[in-house]
Amino acid sequence: MHRLNWFGFVALLLLAACRKEPFTDCPTDIQILEAYTIEDKEVAIYADGKAYLVKKGECSFIVQYFDPDFLTDNYHFDTNGVFIRTDEGDLFPTRNRFTEDFERYADLLDVFVTSLQDTGKYWVTFTAQSPDYPEIEDYVEFRQCFMAGNCEFTDNKMELIPEPGNPSNHVVRFTAVDPKRNMVTSKMSFDSPLPYFVKGMDLWFQADYKIEGEYPYSLVDFENRFFESSPGPRLVIESGALAMENKFGEKLNFRQTDPVTLPQNAWVTIKVHLFLSDDDDGRLEVWQDGVQVLAANGRNLPTFHSVQSSVEVGISATDEATSVLVDNIRLSDVPF
Repeated sequence: MHRLNWFGFVALLLLAACRKEPFTDCPTDIQILEAYTIEDKEVAIYADGKAYLVKKGECSFIVQYFDPDFLTDNYHFDTNGVFIRTDEGDLFPTRNRFTEDFERYADLLDVFVTSLQDTGKYWVTFTAQSPDYPEIEDYVEFRQCFMAGNCEFTDNKMELIPEPGNPSNHVVRFTAVDPKRNMVTSKMSFDSPLPYFVKGMDLWFQADYKIEGEYPYSLVDFENRFFESSPGPRLVIESGALAMENKFGEKLNFRQTDPVTLPQNAWVTIKVHLFLSDDDDGRLEVWQDGVQVLAANGRNLPTFHSVQSSVEVGISATDEATSVLVDNIRLSDVPF
């Protein structure tokens, strides 16, 4: 059994409480992939993707944690590589290696993939969760309106701008306001759903950051968008220093032994290396301005067949109003 806290899987328990599904015999002909203890409650996830609350040997259905056909439904595999299936049934190539310096774009909308011909672009969508758009349906509707060129940002915002003090260089500024009292977090980030990283692969990420305000909570998330709650490891800031956190299951935290302060109002280059595994041989490493500040072994995949299919960059979570500049993003499956 893995032990985890309430964050993440608490949503599953809340669903169970709301649905009040009856307890019946647990499945016996389907393999259990993961079993967790959340305080005094047990959660089991089966190979068919169903998650159950377990009590005295009986099970109560909580949620379909993943579709067992998520791989074949969302990807096409052939000798030319791995391709994403679009909603229209078209194929778009995955990208595990890219460099983004934002110098080739005329405006912010130009950053995003808008057609099958945009195979040289990497960013597809963004999240602007804010007091003006607190719920999923709110910020999805706003995003569609913005991408169509019919809306402007109101509170949280994202801008393609000349770097202050260096107008020949272009960067993206992410700005987020305080979340409202009933909000879990505030977010202003964009993401690429083009990566395809699986167990046994190395994931390398690097970007230049300048935190202009308070520390946000997280700067980059490596997610599986096909699983409930988009699980995966992410780079966070704890007590002013970089750390890694699993946004799933046991929610392991990997902290620096001798914390090095992350500077504010100054550019810093951050590099992350993950060797992906659902076991203790996973690897998590972080460098700050070329100096390694974190090296740890531990699980960083939610299941053996998870696909870390998204890289979310920017202010991916914050409890305080802040602004972050980002430039020179790199992603790779080999060291750089």
